[in-house]
Amino acid sequence: MSLHPETLEKIRALAVDASGLKIHPIPGDPDNVIIESGGMREGLALPAAHRAHRVGSLDDFLRACERWGEHGTVWHSEANVTLLIDDEYRRDGVFFPLQFSEQFERLRKLRAEQRLNQVGIIRLLRHDLVGAVPGDLVPLFRKLDFKRRSDGTTNIQHGRESLGRSVEAEVSGTADLPELITADIRVYRSVGIIWKKSVRMTLDVDPANEVFYLCPEPDALEAAIQSTQDDIANTLSAGLVDDPPRIFYGEP
Repeated sequence: MSLHPETLEKIRALAVDASGLKIHPIPGDPDNVIIESGGMREGLALPAAHRAHRVGSLDDFLRACERWGEHGTVWHSEANVTLLIDDEYRRDGVFFPLQFSEQFERLRKLRAEQRLNQVGIIRLLRHDLVGAVPGDLVPLFRKLDFKRRSDGTTNIQHGRESLGRSVEAEVSGTADLPELITADIRVYRSVGIIWKKSVRMTLDVDPANEVFYLCPEPDALEAAIQSTQDDIANTLSAGLVDDPPRIFYGEP
């Protein structure tokens, strides 16, 4: 319903002269009010508040799509799975936030801080990545012994690095260490995002400084995210059979 220009002017002047404007609610009609100003009365439609429903699981999101998704669109990204209930007006939505798992976050941090001492790599494998890496790795790192010897060898191998003609750093027990370690982790900890992905990491030993370098292979974390997003899209497509909304990868 359009407002009389004088009524609009009265609304604009509300901050200056509030006594000249009266607003009357309409019993049983929360979406409209009557504005009275200068002897004139006009109906005013109140804009509906945006609805932003948040669900806590992928199953609940699918049920919300069945309930409200007939005229909507679904979007999925690294941060959210979103249903725009009415794609034309794009006001109301259902949101399922995606949270990275602690193990995935730990691997992201490892990419930036990949240098670990012996205690650090043991704790990483035994605690931070428990259940994600083979359990027999921890004993291999526990039995390592850093030492230096003087025979002038200059050969460089996994676990041995020449320091010059007279002194060489060596780690005994590296023969059983793998050069690649695979972690099988969930990318997201959100309820219903159950898929595990394999992330390969390279392992290098620095005997001179008695540290290890463990780092995810290039693009390995991004590939795990993309694979999980594919799983989400497939689950949405399989779960929304009757009048399914269109599904897009990205942010609305």
